[in-house]
Amino acid sequence: MARTMRGWGGSAEERVGPAGTELQAPVRIQGPPGKDRRTTRVLGHDGPGWILRGFVAGVGAEPDSTEEWPYDTFQGTVVRMSAEDHGTDPLIRLRRPESGV
Repeated sequence: MARTMRGWGGSAEERVGPAGTELQAPVRIQGPPGKDRRTTRVLGHDGPGWILRGFVAGVGAEPDSTEEWPYDTFQGTVVRMSAEDHGTDPLIRLRRPESGV
């Protein structure tokens, strides 16, 4: 993934965090000059026939962030593969559960 980002002219830095190896990369967003980039952190884990990726933006993605929720969410995710056809979109978008749910 880092090689692909660099091939597109971007940058990505590999780091080791609580969830293992992760990438930290600036991504372009709409904004005025000087405020048109945001740091993103990418967490990942490979399993048998699947890849779990977590993209973190905002305060939790900053280089010196002490936010724990991205790691708690990522490490608490359980992947259960089913034999059913999931259509043409292989992505399952995860959301942080609301409190009390």
